Amino acid sequence: MSEKAPNTTPSVPPFPNVYKGRTVSESDAKSCSICYKPTTKCLVSCKYLNENAGKNIIDFFYICEIHLKDRKFCSIIYIDENDSSSSSNSLTTTGVSKEKNIKKLEIDEAEIMNKIKHLENILNYKENNQFNKIKNYLWKSSNSDKKDKNSDDDKDKDKKSEPEVERNDTDLSIEELKANIKNLNLEFTSKQKLLNEFKTKYGKYKLDSLIYRNRLNTYFKKLIEIENYKKLQDPSFFPSVSHLTKPN
Repeated sequence: MSEKAPNTTPSVPPFPNVYKGRTVSESDAKSCSICYKPTTKCLVSCKYLNENAGKNIIDFFYICEIHLKDRKFCSIIYIDENDSSSSSNSLTTTGVSKEKNIKKLEIDEAEIMNKIKHLENILNYKENNQFNKIKNYLWKSSNSDKKDKNSDDDKDKDKKSEPEVERNDTDLSIEELKANIKNLNLEFTSKQKLLNEFKTKYGKYKLDSLIYRNRLNTYFKKLIEIENYKKLQDPSFFPSVSHLTKPN
């Protein structure tokens, strides 16, 4: 007796395509769903924040860390799953996007690094120029007949090699440049730490559409198996045999 499969295409998927990473203990390690090697990394689906979205089924599976770096498997997104301020706008919302915030932090980090390199270039120029002046002075002392010519040549070389930089930075002394670079390095380290904390807190995974579809199919297949099992446990599911003649 064939049974009609339940409708497996709801308007809202049972779980969203937004997953958070979790790490379990070594004793709880399971086979990776891709390569079947033991792994302690697990992906767990986030919840819909809108109460009208329907059931919030939790999907989870084990995955090796290396697969999470494969952009054909998933991509990294940044969402605050605890912020429900936009949950009324969409049934499928899982939180507020933090993409703009992380791009701002990355831009700030890059600007600080560019400033450090900028000041280091000025510092290198000043230190090299100072060394050249000392070397030229010693050279001129032993070669007085070439004094004027060497002096003119050195000035021309200095003018050609002098980088085009902001005037207020070039006015700084070597000691001031070193102090500024040190402070900027501390600021860069602080910004880098903040960025890493941000990525850890809000980082989520969005599966490739084909991978996500496979996860949905796996879920619906389990539903059908559960439904069929329940029917097999129900005596009324089988046809009555009371009218059959008992064997002699």
